[in-house]
Amino acid sequence: MGDRRPKVLRSAIQRCGADAKVQRCRVHKIRNVTEHLPKDKAQQARWVITQSFKKLDAVRGKNKLRELARQLPAQRPDAAASVREGLDEVFTIMELGINL
Repeated sequence: MGDRRPKVLRSAIQRCGADAKVQRCRVHKIRNVTEHLPKDKAQQARWVITQSFKKLDAVRGKNKLRELARQLPAQRPDAAASVREGLDEVFTIMELGINL
């Protein structure tokens, strides 16, 4: 049986109303993407994702990660899907104007 916490948490957030925002964990995003890649590609993807969070605004960061997903080899569809999944939610804090 899988971990139900994310679904329960999302359900609770949705009950707060349409204006409630979700911020996904960036560390988990990097981990989820890179676990689908060989070591050399994982290091490159980790760098691109990290730079997208640190150096770019939300719009350019999302575009950079979409570009990364398109560049991943066809034999790595799980990695590309992981990049795309929840993409908007890893940039929520930036869109709210919160700088880390």
